[in-house]
Amino acid sequence: MNAEEQNRMIELGQRLVTFDFIERYYGMRLETRHNLFQDFKGWCERNGIRKAAEANSVSRSAWESYLQAFTALPMKWAAVQFGMTDELLIEVLSKLPKESPRNHRIWEGLVIGDLKRDFFELLPDMKHKLFRNHHALCQRLHESIANTLQVHVQGRELFCETSEIMGKPIFANDFDSVTLKALSLPHQLWLNFGKPLNLPPDRVSKLFYVQNREELRRYLMTSREPEGLEEYEAHIQGGKT
Repeated sequence: MNAEEQNRMIELGQRLVTFDFIERYYGMRLETRHNLFQDFKGWCERNGIRKAAEANSVSRSAWESYLQAFTALPMKWAAVQFGMTDELLIEVLSKLPKESPRNHRIWEGLVIGDLKRDFFELLPDMKHKLFRNHHALCQRLHESIANTLQVHVQGRELFCETSEIMGKPIFANDFDSVTLKALSLPHQLWLNFGKPLNLPPDRVSKLFYVQNREELRRYLMTSREPEGLEEYEAHIQGGKT
């Protein structure tokens, strides 16, 4: 674990995080004069959340609670849920049929509402389809985007970096909370840095956990050592990482 990752672990355990952390972690800028920050403060006041914001810093739990309350995600986080970069998602959203009703909207860098439903309703190749897993969904979605919207997708996908290292790339749907690298559900563990349980858990790559077990073990969501880590241990012992 490098110095930047060690420092991020400290930040994850703190009640308040800086605006700089917000930019690095969520991929968006906050400033005290921005409409978004003022709306966040107002929401916290209305909901009795005290000390949610101080000088150039916010409560991470309050911030994520605010996003959850409005079914909102930063563009970076919305994009990874579909295995794509935020740059690609921005272009895709600009090409969706403007005359059709929308279940999502964009405001101050947030994607608010049900974007997945819009993809299924507005892209013909996605209608009435069921998918066996997230990877299959992303494959069909990317093909539909390229064919229907004429958007260049190749090279702008977002794959789970752990899956690539392990030799079987699959599309990402999250980010590693410590390394900030793209991550998928099969290759992640959940960490407890003190956030309320009603919020999405912090996540870490299973491979990164095995590499840094001593530093990370006490932050696991459970007291028991996770099962199914043998392939990651073998990978490290084989000197492939």
